[in-house]
Amino acid sequence: MKILYHHRTRAEDAQGIHIAEIQRAFRELGHDVVEVALVPAGGATGVRKEPSALVQAVSRAAASIPRAGYELLELGGNSVTASKLAMAIRAARPDLVYERYSLHNAAGAIATKMAGIPLVLEVNSPLAEERAAHGGLKFPRIAARLERAIWRAATAIVTVSTPLADVLVEAGVARERILVLPNAVRREMLFAGAGGPAVRAAHGFRPADVVFGFTGWFRPWHGLEAFLEAFADFGLSAHGARVLLVGEGQALPALKDIVKRRGLGDSVAFAGAVGRDAIADNIAAFDVALQPHATRYASPMKIFEYLALGKPVVAVRTPAIAEVLTDGVDSILFPAGDTEALVKGVRALLRDTALRSRMSLAAQATVTQRGFFWDENARRTLEHLSRLTAARTRVLSPCAPAPHEQSVQS
Repeated sequence: MKILYHHRTRAEDAQGIHIAEIQRAFRELGHDVVEVALVPAGGATGVRKEPSALVQAVSRAAASIPRAGYELLELGGNSVTASKLAMAIRAARPDLVYERYSLHNAAGAIATKMAGIPLVLEVNSPLAEERAAHGGLKFPRIAARLERAIWRAATAIVTVSTPLADVLVEAGVARERILVLPNAVRREMLFAGAGGPAVRAAHGFRPADVVFGFTGWFRPWHGLEAFLEAFADFGLSAHGARVLLVGEGQALPALKDIVKRRGLGDSVAFAGAVGRDAIADNIAAFDVALQPHATRYASPMKIFEYLALGKPVVAVRTPAIAEVLTDGVDSILFPAGDTEALVKGVRALLRDTALRSRMSLAAQATVTQRGFFWDENARRTLEHLSRLTAARTRVLSPCAPAPHEQSVQS
């Protein structure tokens, strides 16, 4: 099968990883994948330490345009983007288009309708709601209406959590068209992380220290500031707790300020941004992983990496995270905003070596038993599309063949 993968992102951060990994998974299943994008990510190994020159140029241009003008540019650009995508479809002759949803981007919906081929839309968040809440929108009603229209136009939708699927259903998408697929890892990650002891030593951690860690792009809504304040307030470093923060981002200056102001320099280490080839070793340096905060619908990719490397997770209890983690088995979950419950979970794992060991084994079992792998996600996506197209064929033609004869072929 030939799959045209379309996205309009800068291919950085976790989104770049997701884009690269799902394309790789389709290829490993034997499919031909053609990527159409401003910033291709299909061959990427992970997050770059520095944004590419093209990404930096796009970012500078975007920052210089007034918000209203930028939104109008995004909306007006659909005619150009859809035309280019239609040309790519004619050239590649794909069996389907797989598109990562982005705000104001109707190109996939337009071009696939023109070509008469299926559109599989991957939705990772309700971007109109998210951007209005965090970044601001000058035309929120237009964004929300277009978003709903794009979602409803897709043949099939893949999304990362049931709470997000509920948002789509409320927007008018038939639930049977939605497949919930949380994020995933490569199977090789189960056996990675041999460099963990070296990472610990490089940051001055002793064998007896219990290291609590976090990886990713530091954003204000990750809750790391509140965690560090609680770490200081409850004197956790006096009991052997240490913190390793791996990554960069907008919240980094605030985090470093807390460490300096609260005198945590001997207990908290910043690893900086590391390439994907070093992520496993850095996570392996943790004893316990952290997810202090997340949106109600998010499926943080880091959680699956933590689990694959056998790390118990202290995480906020959101509906989406509770779909993946099991409190008391592979994790300790705490209510959002409950600092005392967060600290209680940290203390439990800090003091109890046997508990950490049990949860470590359970963490990897969660990944293997539930199939949280990219190749499984790719396979399930195509099976979902096959079921939908077979059902549609039966509705349109009473004499249609059996479902297995209508399936999407490899």
